[in-house]
Amino acid sequence: MGCGYGALGVSLAKANPGCRVTMADINERAVSLAAQNAKRNGVVAETLLSDGFERLAGCKYDLIATNPPIRAGKPVIYRLFADGAKAIHENGAMVIVIRKQQGAPSAKTYLETLFRRVNIMDRSGGFWVLWCEAPMIASMDEEI
Repeated sequence: MGCGYGALGVSLAKANPGCRVTMADINERAVSLAAQNAKRNGVVAETLLSDGFERLAGCKYDLIATNPPIRAGKPVIYRLFADGAKAIHENGAMVIVIRKQQGAPSAKTYLETLFRRVNIMDRSGGFWVLWCEAPMIASMDEEI
């Protein structure tokens, strides 16, 4: 989610042949670059223009990965997190890369209201990698 030019999605697709990858972004140029990079790297990936999960309604995923657009503000980011929790299969996960100085601790606290398990997988270079599993059904119907 928020694929940018596709570095993460293309890397995941290359490392996991046979997996189905969807890369979405609100920025038309980013989606175009992601599609080009997937093609250049010989991976098949769906790319689409979407404001968050707007065009992905009803889709379910095993893994959602994002480096959220911090400058968009907490309401936008927290909506992405909540919508992501709704879009994950019961045994799926969401992985988030976020700078400590740009709200990683508060993001973790919020994510703990959406998921039963939120683990810090890595903390280095000022970045946290958060692994979120087991979405809580009750939290998914709340508005932010």
